[in-house]
Amino acid sequence: MDISYERRVAGISMVIGAITIVLFGVTIFIGIIARTSQGGFITLRPDVFYEFMTLHSVGVAGSLMTGITAMMWYSLRKHLNLHMNLMQIMFGIIGAVVVSLLAATLLGFYGTGWTFLYPLPFKSAGAWDDWAAGLYLLLLLCVVAAMTISWGDVVVVASKKYGFSGAVGWKLIAGIDTPQTTPPPVVLISTITSLCGILSNIAGATVLILLLIHWADPGFYLDYLYIKNLIYYFGHILMNMAMYMAVAIVYELMPIYAKRPWKSNKIVAISWNAAFIAVSLAYMHHLLQDFPQPFIIQVIAVFGSYMAAFPATVVTVVGAMVLVYRSGIKWTVAPLYMFIGLMSWTIGGFWAVLDAGFNNAFHNTMFVPGHFHLYLLAGTSFIFVATLYNITEELGGCKDAFEDRLGLWAWFIGAYGVALTFLLSGVFGAPRRYAVQMPGKEMWSAFGALFGWIVIFALILVIGRYITRLQKVKPLRS
Repeated sequence: MDISYERRVAGISMVIGAITIVLFGVTIFIGIIARTSQGGFITLRPDVFYEFMTLHSVGVAGSLMTGITAMMWYSLRKHLNLHMNLMQIMFGIIGAVVVSLLAATLLGFYGTGWTFLYPLPFKSAGAWDDWAAGLYLLLLLCVVAAMTISWGDVVVVASKKYGFSGAVGWKLIAGIDTPQTTPPPVVLISTITSLCGILSNIAGATVLILLLIHWADPGFYLDYLYIKNLIYYFGHILMNMAMYMAVAIVYELMPIYAKRPWKSNKIVAISWNAAFIAVSLAYMHHLLQDFPQPFIIQVIAVFGSYMAAFPATVVTVVGAMVLVYRSGIKWTVAPLYMFIGLMSWTIGGFWAVLDAGFNNAFHNTMFVPGHFHLYLLAGTSFIFVATLYNITEELGGCKDAFEDRLGLWAWFIGAYGVALTFLLSGVFGAPRRYAVQMPGKEMWSAFGALFGWIVIFALILVIGRYITRLQKVKPLRS
């Protein structure tokens, strides 16, 4: 692979990384303001709370998805000649969406949360402007288009180099691949993940177009359960894609620090193909309480939810432990972020399995945001930051400072504190998506808000240190 190409990809990744971590921090801040209101420290009107909740959920997911996609491209740069202009187009679209999203939520008062479950976007009882609902749906459709462009390029380029069946590991599973033609784990996992993301985007585009048609013509009939299935298939898989892209990065970068290879094999290929199937089914645990849903689908949902937590997770975590065991690895900030992020993915997934198993007790409580906050706030985001640190180490020779470790451990304490207050409040019955907590549940929000401010402190340190480290990176030349 051309060295100048690798450096240009790294340069684009650094720029996107810098912008997205700031956006991530801003949208985290908005969420903590909402949590602080729930805790009784300040008072937000319920309509403002739901605007903030919407901006927080879509903003965090969108910024993190964009950032981790850029980091995936960075980790693939030695193996695939991806099209940099497509990454720039994707980021340009996302940037326009962010600005417009501010208009939809803060000016148009839109506040359904990310789920936009039908018919709520169109039945606000005057809480938001009609144009804001249409703009919000159109913006999500733009995000779908941007991510499809990016993921489609990964699938196409990987398939050209290894053949489609080779790129997704089918030849490896069948035993007809050779060491010379076997894709490295980062390519195999990124291709499978991108393919799964494209399928979720097809569902997302379908439901968003249907809702936009209904927005333009209220007489256009929509089936409630059909729409809900499409929304959760789209949204649930999309959030899993962020973590799966992050895990692909770990397969590529962790061996650099352990100084040991981590190669593709039949077990890795089987586990990630199984994860592809499972994650396509697991979304249905969000519909277990929808009694009109056919019973067989509910059974499949439980099976998929349990299956999703094990094949890829177990193989990856065990593989990572074997990789670092007695390797003499120097635990600098970058590998620490990566390893903790990987473990947080596992722990968060375990809580997700509990939610699926005790769905009637936990699902409409704060338990649900507890598990996904853990594997996003301490999982995906940790691996994202680890990759930013890796780039500045490689291109700038940057070394860790005290502030780097302080930021890491402050973020760790804050993230786990936030997640645990969500989980515990859910166990004790605190409902989710309530602007004002039920009597007796406020203390959980209060503790969660305090831990959230620790995360903000950590983010300020991380952003400051990343900017400092960027200044040491040598100018990139073709």
